[in-house]
Amino acid sequence: MSDRKGVLPIVLILALLCASVGVYAADFPPSEFRNICRLPEVTASASSVMANTAYTAEKAIDGTSDSNASRWISAVTSPVSAQWLTVDFKESYLLCGARLYSGYYDNANLSSPAVTFRYQYSAGLDGGGKDIWTDIPNASVTNNAEFVRDVVFGEGIVSDKIRLYVTGYTGTDSQVRIRELEVFAPLARQIPLAVSNVTTTGFDLSWDAVEDAAGYEVSVDDAAAVAVANHAYTVSGLNGGVTYSVKVAALDAGGEILGQGKTTVTTVSDLAAPGNLTATPSDTSVSLSWSASAGAAEYLVFRDGAEAGTVAGTSYTDAAVIPQKTYAYQVRAR
Repeated sequence: MSDRKGVLPIVLILALLCASVGVYAADFPPSEFRNICRLPEVTASASSVMANTAYTAEKAIDGTSDSNASRWISAVTSPVSAQWLTVDFKESYLLCGARLYSGYYDNANLSSPAVTFRYQYSAGLDGGGKDIWTDIPNASVTNNAEFVRDVVFGEGIVSDKIRLYVTGYTGTDSQVRIRELEVFAPLARQIPLAVSNVTTTGFDLSWDAVEDAAGYEVSVDDAAAVAVANHAYTVSGLNGGVTYSVKVAALDAGGEILGQGKTTVTTVSDLAAPGNLTATPSDTSVSLSWSASAGAAEYLVFRDGAEAGTVAGTSYTDAAVIPQKTYAYQVRAR
């Protein structure tokens, strides 16, 4: 039930040792890591795409590594030039390593892997709003002849974006072929959050205690995290009728994250409630109307407790209904 506008979540992350520094590491990735390229909100872009084809950047993070139909292929360049694949995670993660599937796949026979490449992370934005790309230490590969290549990032890098930067291809090949890119971050326990006593200025937040946790940190939108000793916290000082992103991180004695939870909470509007709410049903829809609330910029319509739509006026037609079924509606001014 979120109506947030342009607010990106920020994951609370502290320094964490990922693995041994170097291109190779035994048993990589560890079982407690996950491939965050497969998270639903993640997107990919590329420096170029082979003309008149569907070999787009998204194909390099779709979970398929053994099909030529599912890969990113760059444009043909002569002379050969650098090409790159950028993955945007939308949130900051502790990036611990990557697995690259490159080359051409033909009936289990592989050819043309990426030969020279390195990994970079976004260290933030410059004054023009562009990413500041920075090489990840010890994450460069030269003379590669392998079609699946692991690179471990050592102490880990915290960023919301990573870039695979390829400068060398196989022989006289003039294109980069990436079948799949996997980027790994530590798994964290998910902490279910309970919200209660929501008012115009705040709410109560609670969660189950996390084993081995020495404390917790609570953050609301972009505000600095607040250290909390127990597994409950009262958020205050908010504005009415606004949806906030709330995050909780459980930390051990060394400051490492044991678990994370997040939710959104909409505070009670401090505007007068819309009056004279009426509903007119038909076979395929329900038409709602109400009286305006002074100072309201828009109205949120809820069906059975879930947000159904937002309108600027004082009427709304809900066409996502089933005949002969009973619904409960609520309208909130904002």
